[in-house]
Amino acid sequence: MSTGKRRNIATALVVGGVLVGLATYSTANAGTATPTVPASGVAGTPGRYVSSVVAGQGMAVRQAISHVLSGMRGSGIASATSSTASSNSASSQGAAPWLEIRVDSSTLADGGGVPLLWAANLMRGAVADLTGTGQAATNQEVGGADVIWNGPNGASQDLPEGTGEIAAGQMFPAQSNGESDAAIVASADKVLADYGLSPVSAQVYRPLGPALSVVATIPDDADVDWTLDQLRVALIGDPPSMEGIYLEIDSAAGSPLVRTDVSYRTASGGVWFAPGQDTRFGIAHGSIAGSGLLGPNGEHQ
Repeated sequence: MSTGKRRNIATALVVGGVLVGLATYSTANAGTATPTVPASGVAGTPGRYVSSVVAGQGMAVRQAISHVLSGMRGSGIASATSSTASSNSASSQGAAPWLEIRVDSSTLADGGGVPLLWAANLMRGAVADLTGTGQAATNQEVGGADVIWNGPNGASQDLPEGTGEIAAGQMFPAQSNGESDAAIVASADKVLADYGLSPVSAQVYRPLGPALSVVATIPDDADVDWTLDQLRVALIGDPPSMEGIYLEIDSAAGSPLVRTDVSYRTASGGVWFAPGQDTRFGIAHGSIAGSGLLGPNGEHQ
């Protein structure tokens, strides 16, 4: 059994020299989302990662859920329905719809909850933008979600998830440019090779626009002269070209060393690492989802 640590990662940015947390979750069996603040650092102004913001489509919630599920096959999402916030949920945003998302996997050990929460947050962000009614932030369109893990032999567990106050309707470049899955995967494979990693899988999900899932191995004796955040930027850019990324680095034998994710439509991300791998890959609080946020006037921070 792994003795790996689980760590909360706050999506963050620096405003006036102060590190500001947006949202946090852990794959541990405890904790809920922290209160959120505007990503732009300006009260009442939701943050954004890209300058292009488009109007929502006004789609019915059930139709939006069906649309997103079709683009998330194989992600671990078993089902999703519209619901009301449960008693153990983070505070809902007024009368905004709530989602119940059920996810399946064989285990939550060794960071197994990270890709499931990533998929759930991608779904929540995409449903919010598809159902967009003109609200400023995604958490005003969909207030949140109860994420429930269904495991073997009837096992079940609530997974804590959270959101930042992020602008509704972000249009990421890979979506607006119509980038194909094949082109995205080919680019990811090249980056992995440049970083001395061997691809195990690279998959593109399309909750709304593209989101990239990458699993790679690293030689056990490899010298790592780059950070996890630098690898993320090399894969999807800064500001990000896609609405999300899941990145897993395994040992040569296939044991997970690091699992990390970002959902840019919900400004949420997390990281799990095996003992000592935080130092090896330069993992630090605020280094995952905070990078790439634009300032209140659209400037790159």
